[in-house]
Amino acid sequence: MLLAILTLVGAEAAFSPAAVAAPDRSVHLPVTQRFSHDRAGADDTFYYRLVALEADHPMPPGSSGTQYRFSIKGDAEVDLGPLNFDRDGLYQYDLEQVVDTPASDYRYDRRIYRIQVYAHARPDRPHQVVLRHSDSNGEKVSGIEFENAQVTLPPFQPTPDPSGSPSGSPTGSPSTDPSEEPSSGPSGSAGAGGPGGSGGPGGPGGSGVADRPGSSDAIPTDGPRAGTGGLAVAGPWPGWVVLGVAVASLGMVLVAGAWRSRRGLTRRYPKP
Repeated sequence: MLLAILTLVGAEAAFSPAAVAAPDRSVHLPVTQRFSHDRAGADDTFYYRLVALEADHPMPPGSSGTQYRFSIKGDAEVDLGPLNFDRDGLYQYDLEQVVDTPASDYRYDRRIYRIQVYAHARPDRPHQVVLRHSDSNGEKVSGIEFENAQVTLPPFQPTPDPSGSPSGSPTGSPSTDPSEEPSSGPSGSAGAGGPGGSGGPGGPGGSGVADRPGSSDAIPTDGPRAGTGGLAVAGPWPGWVVLGVAVASLGMVLVAGAWRSRRGLTRRYPKP
């Protein structure tokens, strides 16, 4: 009888609540990083940030307020935790990669993970963790994984010019020979045997001058221009010069005629 009582007392001591280990009510979040690279010695350290959507959410050790920052090097996995939940409720977090200065030859995983923890205070009900990310269209995912890469960029290839000449360069080079003269215009060059050539009504054999419409540039000539009284003209004169010469000539003619008329009257009717 005494032996039976001692046996019962020992059994109660063995299964008392103080002797049974309390279940772990914390949550651990494993984060995996994959990194591929083409260049030896490429920087393989990347940075991440866990952000709680509410100020009272449990955070991992080393957090600052509602944020926890960490880094992963190479192909590795880190454990975010423990997150200790002692009250029922829904707790939500966002996890993303932080790239302050992106490199042109790197490809970064820009997915944002939404972590939802359905916590239960009862020891017989485990916490439930639901994972989604920004590319899953609301569907659940099985884990948190980021994939980064360093790639070799192709050499720069300029866009070919459809005209066949290099982009930004002229299609031809200007002539530097001082003996070359500008084109004579649409009427062609003066001929040596035609009546007046193409430059105007010159004498037989052409004037040797090709006049360009609308141009005041002087082109050397081989002989006098028609209508100049044998005076050698260097080239086509401006209109105002021609008009001035014409007016001056007309004035001289009028003055000479008036003088001759007065002289004739004087001879015919002498003064008494």
